[in-house]
Amino acid sequence: MEKLMTLRHILNNIEKYKWSDALFLPVDETWSLDTQGAVIDPDDAEDDGDEVPKFAKDYHLIYVLDIQTIKATIKNASEQKTEYTDKDLTGFLKRILPLLNVKGIAQ
Repeated sequence: MEKLMTLRHILNNIEKYKWSDALFLPVDETWSLDTQGAVIDPDDAEDDGDEVPKFAKDYHLIYVLDIQTIKATIKNASEQKTEYTDKDLTGFLKRILPLLNVKGIAQ
């Protein structure tokens, strides 16, 4: 079921999502751990010519990154550190955002 959740919730529960899913976040705001986003299967677009699922369109969300990459990154980080703080998650986002060419993340 598609629903809006905080980015903090998504990252803290990343293992619950399928490898085929993707992270979608708002196109028109600076992201923080409190940003509302969604985990959606990007192949759920209603029309073959449409690249964005309807739920993402309805909430002005853009594709950010596939869940497989996020899971792999978090797994790698968890091998180095067993517990995460909000500061750790924010640091993760700051390192990955330049790779995505997106607006940025709040301090």
